[in-house]
Amino acid sequence: MIPAFGLGATAAALLAASASYDVGVRTELRAASDPFGLAALDGAQELDPRAAVLLKGAGVRLSAVYNPRIYWLEPQQTPSPASTPNVLHRAEVQLERTWDRGGRLFALEDAAYGTNDFSPLAGTGGAPTSVTGAGAPVPLSTLPRVLLAQYVLTSTTLGTQAPLGNFFRLGGSAQYVVSGGPDLVSRLDIPLQRGPRADLSLSYAPTRQDSFTTSVEGLHSNFSSGQRAQLLQVSESWRGQWSRVTDVGLTVGGALVENQGAVGVSMLDRFPVAGASLNTQVPFYGMHSAARLALTFGPYLDVYAADVYERVEADASLAFDLYRWDVRVALRGTRFLTGWQRRGETLVVAEVTLAHVLTPGLKLEGGTRAFWQNGAAVTDAPLQGALFLSLSGAQAGPLGR
Repeated sequence: MIPAFGLGATAAALLAASASYDVGVRTELRAASDPFGLAALDGAQELDPRAAVLLKGAGVRLSAVYNPRIYWLEPQQTPSPASTPNVLHRAEVQLERTWDRGGRLFALEDAAYGTNDFSPLAGTGGAPTSVTGAGAPVPLSTLPRVLLAQYVLTSTTLGTQAPLGNFFRLGGSAQYVVSGGPDLVSRLDIPLQRGPRADLSLSYAPTRQDSFTTSVEGLHSNFSSGQRAQLLQVSESWRGQWSRVTDVGLTVGGALVENQGAVGVSMLDRFPVAGASLNTQVPFYGMHSAARLALTFGPYLDVYAADVYERVEADASLAFDLYRWDVRVALRGTRFLTGWQRRGETLVVAEVTLAHVLTPGLKLEGGTRAFWQNGAAVTDAPLQGALFLSLSGAQAGPLGR
């Protein structure tokens, strides 16, 4: 049985809840090549503060997070960075109720507004808040025609994960998303899209080593450009634990896609869905390491072109410890297989990171990032690269009553 939030019971639990805080800040310096040749940018300074408050009571959890991006871009012709920073405000509020055996019911609100740097050279900070379904893997995002633009996002999600007996588990979420350019100028490159999304899954675990999941996903998006995209996808996946350190996954399915252009002409397509993944922990020259390989085929909603396309995506990563440093090497790539705007376009993103914990709550990171893209929709396709150095700190503790 899935319990409801129950306003009275939830309010009583929150009034008796313990309160805590979590604050932190991350700074990063980047020295980068000129992205696309559109602006002579050879460096950036970024400041990402974070402030969170958590109320935790009997089976109820309420959290609020504010995590803006503040960054200065440094033109080559200017010896010092611009005095006015670019700011992307980001906030999240989540109310969650849990019960026995891992049951969970949650409501989540995400919001973002301001100027965003979409370049992969900005790392994870460069990607806008995810508009994928709750719990779904985040795909490698395509790039808009401009990498610095005004951006707005609001996403409201209701979801649940509930055990059904000893072998079955039900999961699902419903989401309404508005994202894109907030004004007419920014919508020329990043159209505003709005619409609902939903997913439903039923998992069956006959053994501790195997689980089978049937999933249904759907979305409907209307764009300010006059275009519309609809998707219905059904898939079956298996996840198996081959050993204590290795697990594999396989997915097969199909999708029905409708893309409607600005003049009202609709195109109906059927796309196959397939995927395979491998996660393992193996010795790497005597060091502890973790490796991942994944390959997926399936539909992808390109919010910049306002269409759903079929594409393939590959993901490979290796993480290991090296003399008290955590080293991670990651490579992701995607190629569009359909669509007159994107067909044949390829995007590859790579990152090498070295991280070292200086003291509890204080971490130093450094490394390099690069991306390359090519295709019919790209007018300039250089290889872009950047070096970065980051320092982050965090502090958490109880709040006095």
